[in-house]
Amino acid sequence: MSDWLIEGDAAELGFEEVYVDGGVRIYENLDVLPRAYTVPQDFGDCETLIEDIQLIPPRKGECVTITPATITDYRNTEVFIDVTVDESSWLVLADNYADGWQAFIHEPDDEDETSIDILRVNGNLRGVRLSPGTYTVRFDYSPASFQLGAFASFVTGMLVIFLALLWLWNTFVRETAEQDSARRLVKNSLAPIFLNLFNRGIDFAFAFIMLRILGPSDAGIYYYAIVVFGWFDIFTNFGLNTLLTREVSRDPSSAGRYLFNTSLLRLGLALLAAPVLAIVLIIRNETVSPELDATAVTAILLLYIGLIPNSISTGLSALFYAFEKAEYPAAIATVTTLVKVTLGLGALLIGWGVIGLAGASILTNLVTFIIMGRLAYPLIRANWEPVPNGQMQRAMMRESWPLMINHLLATVFFKSDVILMEAINGVKIVGIYSTSYKWLDALNIIPAFFTLALLPVMSRQAHDDRTALRRNYVLGIKLLVMVALPVAVITTYIAHILIGFLGGPEFLPEGAIALQIMIWSIPLGWMNSLTQYVLIALDRQRQITGAFILAVGFNVIANLIFLPEFSFRAAAVTTIISELVLLVRFYRLLREPLGTINWLQALWKPWLATALMLGVFVLLWEVTAPLAFMGAIVVYAGALWLLGPFDDEEMARFAPLLPARVRRLVLREA
Repeated sequence: MSDWLIEGDAAELGFEEVYVDGGVRIYENLDVLPRAYTVPQDFGDCETLIEDIQLIPPRKGECVTITPATITDYRNTEVFIDVTVDESSWLVLADNYADGWQAFIHEPDDEDETSIDILRVNGNLRGVRLSPGTYTVRFDYSPASFQLGAFASFVTGMLVIFLALLWLWNTFVRETAEQDSARRLVKNSLAPIFLNLFNRGIDFAFAFIMLRILGPSDAGIYYYAIVVFGWFDIFTNFGLNTLLTREVSRDPSSAGRYLFNTSLLRLGLALLAAPVLAIVLIIRNETVSPELDATAVTAILLLYIGLIPNSISTGLSALFYAFEKAEYPAAIATVTTLVKVTLGLGALLIGWGVIGLAGASILTNLVTFIIMGRLAYPLIRANWEPVPNGQMQRAMMRESWPLMINHLLATVFFKSDVILMEAINGVKIVGIYSTSYKWLDALNIIPAFFTLALLPVMSRQAHDDRTALRRNYVLGIKLLVMVALPVAVITTYIAHILIGFLGGPEFLPEGAIALQIMIWSIPLGWMNSLTQYVLIALDRQRQITGAFILAVGFNVIANLIFLPEFSFRAAAVTTIISELVLLVRFYRLLREPLGTINWLQALWKPWLATALMLGVFVLLWEVTAPLAFMGAIVVYAGALWLLGPFDDEEMARFAPLLPARVRRLVLREA
């Protein structure tokens, strides 16, 4: 301590002597400021500026009243403070200011947090501005360097795992002419499903950073742009991928002819749709206020440029499915995902935002096209026919037109709420709602690739053996429902964790509530996915159109009525009911070619097992969440094993795919 303090009156200066040892004296400052405190923003003569940032008076009682704030939880990377202010004030946390700290605020009765700026005050402390009210302020340390490092480590790990999986696949999975249909189905469904779920894991790691950089509003703009672009992607595809898979699976020698002519049609449709896109955007801005953000328009246009290589890649992917080599496009999709997230992260870190993400998609689609074209060439080399066939193209347009309309209607039916929500509720709500869609879209990979793997088999059986087609259809529905139901229960209970992890507190609680509702659409939606492809295999795609028109009409009208009052909750509930409307109509179309199916008899056992699983969650979740989670899974699996949801014929088909010990356990053999 300096001599002037020793010689002066320490008490008058606010110091108290607490320790003396020889010539060493230690004093305690009794006039120290609290760790967290508030001061009015307007403090008259005391106000000064340091680097254009307000300076809070350094000592209590000088010119202004300083009020302590309550720190309720203090951790290394997170601090919670409860505070009440009667006028516009500063909240100061007497911790060092550093890049990477963020601040969020919410009122006691509102769980929805809002981001607020942190400013450097009093030299090197953290300060936030507050309007009058009672709040909880949360300081969170999440620097971009940490996010980037974690993301790079994650992607590197995923790449190592992916390469290991490729080695294992090439080592242990061999193509043989003797493979039965069940083994081919497993290969062509499980490989794409697993790899695409793997890809979603990479996407989620990227979204973890992207959503925090963009925030709800910019995330809403980007998701809106993707939905609009998706409609035109469907138009340029025109159902040609499904047609190609169906026809080439019946006649492999036609592969080159179908690929070349469908690619020409895709290019022509892309050029034809460009002015239509411009008209749609003009109508949107003339009929809805405020006008669509210029960033959204630019993003849509950039995404459209990348549509051309992406559309041809879709045709190449359909070719692999026709030859029952579904693992190829799935593996290529993993490479594409790694390229996409790397380019997208670079665009975000540079500061290009939504437009940078859309621009990165162009390069990503080019990479995909080059890789897929190189791997597909051996499949068409022997029968490649690069000669335009006008008669064939006209016939394909007639056949694929209903497929395109059905796909477009299915997408409008599933995503029309996003377009209406943007106009009625704003882009911020769309951004929050999109986080629930990300989880739903990830889960919908399962029925999508399962049904694509079944399509070649179902297309042949629709012509040759409808009894076998009926058996495959019922078995497929059982498998999908048995997966969808427990997924829906688990997601309902961990929705807040899932949305909080993916988007952060800015997307809660609305995103979690939307997910808790929407997740119950998947049991019906997965049944619809398989049923639609069975009808396509039966060449009844034109009849499907009426079913989609009915479901889309209901979806749009319900959203128009209820979105203004109930916002995203109305959209989520409408999604479930729309799936039910579609399923009822699909079933009526299916009765004529396949006969009546007793769904109650086929599906009551998975539903009962799910009810028991839900009961475990209800009883144990509030007591111990981990035990509830593990107990529910054990109860569900045990109930299914005891109830035996598969009949003898179905079990006989599964048996050869199982290891000997598992087969004896499942079949209850001695």
